[in-house]
Amino acid sequence: MIPNILVFCASLILLLAVLFLNLRLRKYQKLIARSQRDLELTAIELERREKRIREATEEQLREMAEKTEALLQSRFSIVADEARISCQIDWEGNCVVTRAFRGLKVGEGLALKFLDIGAVSSTPNSRFGEERLVPERSSPGVRMERLPQKEANKRVARIHFPDKAANQPEGVSYAYEYRMEKAFLMTKEEAALAYAGESPETEAFFHKNDISTRLLLIDLSFPRGYVARVNAVVLVNKEVHAEATKELKLEKSGNRFSLAVKKPLQGFEYMLAWEAPSGEDFAKEKALANAGNEVK
Repeated sequence: MIPNILVFCASLILLLAVLFLNLRLRKYQKLIARSQRDLELTAIELERREKRIREATEEQLREMAEKTEALLQSRFSIVADEARISCQIDWEGNCVVTRAFRGLKVGEGLALKFLDIGAVSSTPNSRFGEERLVPERSSPGVRMERLPQKEANKRVARIHFPDKAANQPEGVSYAYEYRMEKAFLMTKEEAALAYAGESPETEAFFHKNDISTRLLLIDLSFPRGYVARVNAVVLVNKEVHAEATKELKLEKSGNRFSLAVKKPLQGFEYMLAWEAPSGEDFAKEKALANAGNEVK
């Protein structure tokens, strides 16, 4: 009889211990669940605050750029009626780039003697080729001088203007054209390897708005048959400016992509970035294009 009582007592103690442990376990589970909810709410709040800070920063940058633009539009600056930047790319990644400004003017009492125009490429093994002023798009008397550079992937041309040409109502104009060999990588795999960690990690062509301009036009042309997904982006301090990017409208006609920006913001970079086709697709596209040229 006594052993049975002992067994019963032991069983009762074990049952009470299990119940106690279950109660403690549920308590800890509730604490863990509450902590998880708190962490989730904290993460949501941090994300919300980060978004607000980003939006506020972008707005401040825009306001600064607009104030700078207003200052540069005063008589103490250089202004232009139009900037037209174009890039024509062939199947080998070679290109012809033209950077043209129409109606450059300065305020009363100022003189525009020259402008230095820089060009740089981050593409591995790219090389600068011939360069020239386009006479039919340049004002009479405008001339070009190449400035010496140590870096093989950088070129600076000095554009000289006739005396008081920029003080006339119509201003002075020029178009500077240069060629580059292997300027762009033509496949997705090559670009991903070369530009890993950069922004963007794809090929891109851009113009930094250093001169106050009423209208900026950017044209990008690929060889017929080359398939690329192109996006227009605005950068400031090497970061994407979301609000300004949303305002861009990219136009497509065949294999030509065009961007028009009224009163582009000073110091901002306006970029056309694209995702290239895979190596396999590129080979097929090039073969089809070559076959089409042979038929013609």
